[in-house]
Amino acid sequence: MPRSEYDAQELANKEIVERFLQAMTQGDVNGLDACMSEDSSYWIGAVDLPGTLPGSDFARRLQRFFALSADGKIDIKAVAFTIDGDRLAVEAESTAALKNGDVYRNVYHFVFVCRDGKIVELREYLDIKATDILFNDRARSGTP
Repeated sequence: MPRSEYDAQELANKEIVERFLQAMTQGDVNGLDACMSEDSSYWIGAVDLPGTLPGSDFARRLQRFFALSADGKIDIKAVAFTIDGDRLAVEAESTAALKNGDVYRNVYHFVFVCRDGKIVELREYLDIKATDILFNDRARSGTP
């Protein structure tokens, strides 16, 4: 059964994650970086990435997506949070209008670990096929 009450630190961690998701929605690379510790790590459930990367790579990789978006943003909405101490699991959905007129949609499960007011670990699970189609179509069209 889900908990209905969280302690002050768990709520503070949730606020950090909400700021992070808001920065994603706004295409705010500096805001993403501000939420992550300098030694943070990032992992995505994709076969073409080399395992765990520095957290700073997350914002850089997301910039590739922002460049394809009509307004430089991705509308990402948290559907549910599960919080246990310094770990937060977030189910989320996204949509974005693309420059080519298509609409990108995806679903995610993020796992965040927070410490000292920052995200120290991010794991991202998503529908990799939707992302693969997006970037393969871009490659075929010659779009940078």
